[in-house]
Amino acid sequence: MTIQEAKYLAKKIMESGEVPLLVGHFGVGKTDLIRDIANETNKKLVILVLSQMEPGDLIGLPSRENNKTVFLAPDWWPDDENFIIFLDEINRSHRSIRNAIMQLLIDKRIHNHILPKNTWIVASMNPPDEDYDQVDLITDPAFLSRFFILEISPSVDEWLQWANKVGIPEEIKNFIEKNPEFLHPGSTVSLKANIR
Repeated sequence: MTIQEAKYLAKKIMESGEVPLLVGHFGVGKTDLIRDIANETNKKLVILVLSQMEPGDLIGLPSRENNKTVFLAPDWWPDDENFIIFLDEINRSHRSIRNAIMQLLIDKRIHNHILPKNTWIVASMNPPDEDYDQVDLITDPAFLSRFFILEISPSVDEWLQWANKVGIPEEIKNFIEKNPEFLHPGSTVSLKANIR
């Protein structure tokens, strides 16, 4: 689907309390799409680059309170419902991070921290045909079933608008106009899990 179609659907999915997973090659505009939604809805955006995180970054550090272990809120934790949490590079994250994310996706909480009621969550990843370590991710139907998967690829017009905005050289824009197949490299492996 195009960027505009994905933007519309991602917003509707988040409004309904579910979690979209944007799947697209690097540089297609997944992060910009979410930034646009945040700007249009006046929500604050927290981008968690999961490939650079360790479990403590996600769940917070342990502390002692009344002879019990509690976890201090991580610095990114939303303090009101006016937030979008963007789980970026989910395919490149360590299994321990994905395990911690499961509780966030299912229960909207991590340990003793509960997300404010209308906090939106969205995730992104590269397609499984790219050279990233993600075999266990694409074969884990329990994890994938937590998302509405949106496979995105920009149209030539969308790409050219973006290229003009960011100052891509004319010869590259002309090349893409004449050779649009370079925007859509190869066929992707389906992420659609067969849940039984």
